[in-house]
Amino acid sequence: IDGDVTRNTRLYSDVSFNPGVTSDQFQFDPPAGATVRTQPETRSATFDTVAGAAANVSFEVTTPDVPSDFDLETARVSRLRNRTTALLQYANATHDVTISTRDPSLDSGIDGETVSVGSVNGTETSLSDSTALRWQCDGLEYTVRGTLSSAEIREIARDVATACSR
Repeated sequence: IDGDVTRNTRLYSDVSFNPGVTSDQFQFDPPAGATVRTQPETRSATFDTVAGAAANVSFEVTTPDVPSDFDLETARVSRLRNRTTALLQYANATHDVTISTRDPSLDSGIDGETVSVGSVNGTETSLSDSTALRWQCDGLEYTVRGTLSSAEIREIARDVATACSR
């Protein structure tokens, strides 16, 4: 206060934490007849190419037509419970775009603008400088998300959605 600094110092000695607490107090003993399930860990693998990711999933992974100055940063396959996701991430010096294919789809509705994505309709949402366009077809869910313009995201999505019309 008014340029004066006050300090309070405390010194403790002979400190014991949780005396008398044993590890068996934290053991779970399920009741008779109970089924105990352990959630699986997310299994994820990263690849240098789209083909590497595609070879590790049971669905088609489309190589998207992204702007020519974009490079593939990563291709990843993740598995959690019964859901598999192939994610392709591209970037240039200033922007990024991610294309994901999920099997099965989440079947959850999101609010946004309905737009035509080739032969299907998708939902476009924007948050800050990122735009996402999501749609479903043939039991799969597709998402194109990035810091590109809405028109560029839609163009990439139309290219990816050609898999829906095959």
